[in-house]
Amino acid sequence: MDKTPPWKPPYCRNLYGKRNREDRTPEDKAKGPGYEDLLTVYSLLQTTQGQLMEIRAKLADIEKKMIEGLTSVEEKVRNQEESTPKKEDLQKDVMNLTKELANTTEKINQMEKTTKEELQAFFEEKIKSAVDTIVSRTPTQPSASTESAETGLFITGLKALRKLLKISEEKDPCDVIHLALKNVEAAPYYTKIVPILSSGSNRRCDAVSAIVYFTSAFHRRWASGELRRMLANQNAKLIGIRDVFEKNLMEESRNLTRVGFHLKAARAIDRFRVVNKRNLPVLLVAKKGERYQEIAKELLEAVKRSFVEDEGNVTV
Repeated sequence: MDKTPPWKPPYCRNLYGKRNREDRTPEDKAKGPGYEDLLTVYSLLQTTQGQLMEIRAKLADIEKKMIEGLTSVEEKVRNQEESTPKKEDLQKDVMNLTKELANTTEKINQMEKTTKEELQAFFEEKIKSAVDTIVSRTPTQPSASTESAETGLFITGLKALRKLLKISEEKDPCDVIHLALKNVEAAPYYTKIVPILSSGSNRRCDAVSAIVYFTSAFHRRWASGELRRMLANQNAKLIGIRDVFEKNLMEESRNLTRVGFHLKAARAIDRFRVVNKRNLPVLLVAKKGERYQEIAKELLEAVKRSFVEDEGNVTV
């Protein structure tokens, strides 16, 4: 620190640094007490000046730190302003998004319109095709191809069938047959149902049997097998499923039925069935655990001869 005083009295230049010493010269002491006071004041001024300079140094350091802090804050604010989107940029982004949303909405509306038109055309074509199929399968008048004995199925025991299907006795017999066929997925393949009324009754709901005609002999055989399986699973023994025969072949079908009962009573077979095969009655027989097969001609002729010899031995 520079210890040169800011002002120097002309008479104390040589006394600087001696104010606190006890070995002052007699010449200094002869100058009187006022001179001593002046030296004391001057010493205090020197000390105060030193302290002021220290305070100024500290203030300068504080000011420097404040300037650095403000500079840092300004830089952070400036960086934040640069990283934050401006109002104009935000408005521009909003306008772009709005435009894009409008375009997307227009595309979606166009796709919905196109899809709706395509679906409408698709369903119209499918409905037209289904209607044409139904019309082509529905006969305008009875014909030998759709309502013949070969495509017919005789169903007996309608009262027991009503109880099995839990249908009211007032329901039309056609509804009963339709539900039974629907349960075995054969409803689309029949063309006509003819209820057969019991004797002495004119009400359709009193019908005890019915003839169902199918679109083909194949569908008739398939529906017959499905109905038989359903009835067997339900243990419905009072419901019968039989094939239909022409009037001139009814006697032959009854004779084959008698043969079947005769063989079953003799325990030669376990079950039999008279079916319409190529519009002719055919007797099918089977033992337990075996499939149905056509009866051998020799066995059939032998049983028929036994009927001629002793017709009373067979009870139908």
